[in-house]
Amino acid sequence: LGPFTRVAKILEAAPKTAVLVLGHSDTSGAAPANVKLSQERAQSVAAIFRLSGLQRDRLMLRGMGSEAPRAANDSVEGRALNRRVELLVTPQN
Repeated sequence: LGPFTRVAKILEAAPKTAVLVLGHSDTSGAAPANVKLSQERAQSVAAIFRLSGLQRDRLMLRGMGSEAPRAANDSVEGRALNRRVELLVTPQN
């Protein structure tokens, strides 16, 4: 939790920024289930940011499912790389 808390504190000091939290999954299972799982991943990270003091209106969430893989899904290692959460810092507007 330490890294998330440190990022939240940095973002608090930059009030005109927002965070887009993107959850991702691999291709295992049905596509609707993967979208739901990736949304839950994004929500979990956003909850940590809120507990660290970042206001809800500065967080945007999106479950990407398996739409944007980092690696091929044909190996254990590739699937592990695709199960992730990414943070994009953006202007709040």
